[in-house]
Amino acid sequence: MYSYLKGVIMLIGTILTVSSSHITKEDDEKLWGSHYGVTAAPLSASYEGGHLLYAESIEELGETLEGMEKEGYSEAFIELYKYAVQDLGVSMLRIDRDGDEISHLNVFDW
Repeated sequence: MYSYLKGVIMLIGTILTVSSSHITKEDDEKLWGSHYGVTAAPLSASYEGGHLLYAESIEELGETLEGMEKEGYSEAFIELYKYAVQDLGVSMLRIDRDGDEISHLNVFDW
């Protein structure tokens, strides 16, 4: 049964989609640059409308947040990432120009 899935690992998780207004323009530029050697940000993929970030495990969260801080990401972005991983337990964070704004998080007009 389901022999076509043999050897395939399936990941089922949750994705939080938020507005890109929750990060600064500089954060956005750094995320685009992370594909070219910047390593402090979580593993991510960028697309025309935003970014999709892999959410680290709770055990790795502290190290990731430290790296993001050292790399110069904004406190707002770090708090957003921490909120997504620690408080909501998501497996992916999607930062998208069409995403919703979350009332208790910072918003930037860029």
